Amino acid sequence: MKKSTAIALTLMTALGAASAAQASVSYCTTVGTAKLNKEISLATKYGNTAKAAALEEALANIETSCAAKEMQEAQKKVIKLEKKLTQAQNELTSAQAELQKAQVVGKNSKILKYQNKIAEKQAKVEIVTAELEQARATLAALTS
Repeated sequence: MKKSTAIALTLMTALGAASAAQASVSYCTTVGTAKLNKEISLATKYGNTAKAAALEEALANIETSCAAKEMQEAQKKVIKLEKKLTQAQNELTSAQAELQKAQVVGKNSKILKYQNKIAEKQAKVEIVTAELEQARATLAALTS
């Protein structure tokens, strides 16, 4: 009788750990971790310490994996925004050069056109700079 109970307990633990590990991809959400915490509570409540320990380990692994994934995504976003900012700054510099050419020629219509273009490019640079600062703050929060 004791042997069959031990086998059943081992199987339940293995199945619990396997199902928790298998679900790790979808458990990066608050709902997923809440479900896993509930399973841990139930296992603890009914004295299944082995299953609770396995689920707690799975939860820790999931949280670590999710944190690493979030950090990687934040790093990618920072890199993407840095490239976008460089491009926006290059476009602004180009528009300023065109304005200077138009001023040398003295064409008022072209001067006005490039002044408007410069204003648009400056606004774009400011927006991307703000987005980049936010992304860097997010990344810094994840790394600390």
